[in-house]
Amino acid sequence: MTKRLILAVGLSIAVLFAFNLLFYRRVERQVIEQKEESPVLTRPQAPLLRPGIYPEMQTGEASKKEVIVETRFYKVVFSPHGAIKQWLLKEYKESRDSEEMVDLASGTDTGPCDFIYEVSSLSGEKGVSLSAKSLDVIVQKEIIFEEEKYFATLKFKIHNTSPVVKNVVLFQWGPGLDRTSDVRQIVFTSCCNERPVRYRAHKIKSSIQLKDVSWAGINSKYFAIVFFPQTKGQSLFIERKKEGPLLKCEIEEVPPGAVIPGELRIYALPKDYQKLKSEGYNLHQLVDFGTFGIIGKGIFYLLRLFYKLTKNYGVAIILISILIKIVLFPLSRKGIKSMQDMQRLQPQIEMLRQRFKHDQEAFTRETMELYKRMKINPMGGCLPILFQIPVFFALFVVLQNSIELRQAPFVLWIKDLSVADPYFVLPILMGITTFLQQKMAPSSSQTQGMNYFMSIFLTFIFLTFPAGLVLYWLVNNILSIGEQYLIKTMA
Repeated sequence: MTKRLILAVGLSIAVLFAFNLLFYRRVERQVIEQKEESPVLTRPQAPLLRPGIYPEMQTGEASKKEVIVETRFYKVVFSPHGAIKQWLLKEYKESRDSEEMVDLASGTDTGPCDFIYEVSSLSGEKGVSLSAKSLDVIVQKEIIFEEEKYFATLKFKIHNTSPVVKNVVLFQWGPGLDRTSDVRQIVFTSCCNERPVRYRAHKIKSSIQLKDVSWAGINSKYFAIVFFPQTKGQSLFIERKKEGPLLKCEIEEVPPGAVIPGELRIYALPKDYQKLKSEGYNLHQLVDFGTFGIIGKGIFYLLRLFYKLTKNYGVAIILISILIKIVLFPLSRKGIKSMQDMQRLQPQIEMLRQRFKHDQEAFTRETMELYKRMKINPMGGCLPILFQIPVFFALFVVLQNSIELRQAPFVLWIKDLSVADPYFVLPILMGITTFLQQKMAPSSSQTQGMNYFMSIFLTFIFLTFPAGLVLYWLVNNILSIGEQYLIKTMA
C-alpha cells in the first residue's frame, strides 16, 4: 500500500509540478466553470467616454502636485491628472527583509482613461476630489477612504450635456496586480447568487459582461481588488486587451441632459480568509480552497487553531501532519497488512504464472481463486490511497495559497514557509526519508529500480515547492516510517 501511495502521489505531484512550471505554480479552481458560451460583451452603440488620453477635453488647469492619502491600512498616491500611481498596503511588505510596502497599483493600468482630471484633497475627509469636463460630459468624483477599513467609496456624478446617449467608464484595474503582470497568475472572481464564478485571465478570449453579480474582483495569489456597486446603473465587465484583461465599472447609456449620481465601493485588500469573512458580502469567496474545498477548509481551520496554540505555522503544519496520520492510521494498518498478505502469496502467484503462461484467462481465474481461498482482498490497499490523495491535494492548495504562510518563519534558515527552502535541506531530507520508507515496505526485485527513481524524482520535484508543503511531506514520511515499524511489531 505504501508503495502504491507513493507512486500515486508521486505521479500526482508530477502533474502539479508541470502545472506550476506552465502557470507559475498557481493552483486554481472554478467553482462554477467558465463555459464556452460565456456571454460575450456586446458593446452598446453609444459613444464611450472613459475617465487622460485626450488633453483637448480638459478644461481648467490640473494640479501640478501629487495628492497623497493615508489611513491605517493604506497609502495612496494620485498623479496630478488623476491616475493612481501607488496603492500601498502598509501592513504588508514585498519581502521579509525589505521595508518596501506591497503596491497593488504596480503592474496595472490605473490611468484616468479619457479625461484629464483636476485633482485636489478633500477638506475634512481622507480622500480626493476629481473633476473633468469635455464638450459633452461633466464628471465629478470623490474617493473617500475609511480609516479602519480595507475599502474606499467612490462617489460620482455624471452630467451628459450632449444631445446623444453616452457611456462613461467609472473605474478600471488590470491587467496586473501587486507586481503580478503575467495573466497566468491572475484570476477574475465575481459573486453571482452568493456563489463564486471564476475566470482564469489567460483563458479569456473576449470581453465578458458580468451580469447579475453583486461584486467582481481581480485576484493575484495573495491580494485582490474588488468593485462593489452601491447603486443601480453600474455595469461590471472584463475587457480583453492585448496586454491582458481589465476589470471595469461602466455607467452605460447616460441619456442626453441627464445627471447620474451613484457610489462604487472599492476593496483593496489581502486575501485573508478571516478578514474577508468579517467584511461580509461573501467576500471570503475570493479565497479558493481547490477541488477538495471541504477538506481544504477543515485543514485551514486546523492550521489557524494550531497557530493560536503554538504561534508558529511550521509547528502548526507538524501538528496537522500528526493529526492526519492518527486519523488515517486504521486505514493505513489495513492497507499495509493487505500488502504483506499479498507479498506472502507472490511465490504461489509466480507458480500459477508459469503454469498458465499461455492461458491468461486461466491464470486470472486461478489467481482470483487463490485470493478467495486465502481471504485476501487484492484491492485492500487502495482505500487508504483514496483518502490520502484528496488530503494531499487539499493540503497543497492551502499551504500553497494561504496568505497566513506568506513570510511566516519556522526555525533557523526557514524564514518564509511560502517559498522554497533556500538551502534545499528539507527537500533532501524528504528524499532520504522517502527512500527509507520504501525500503521498509513490502517489495519485490522488480520494484527496486522504481523505488530509487521515485526517491530521486520526488526530491527534485520538491526543490521548488514551498517550504511549508515540503515540511508536511517530510514529517509525513517520518511518521510513516514509525507507523510501518509499529504495524510490523503488532503483526
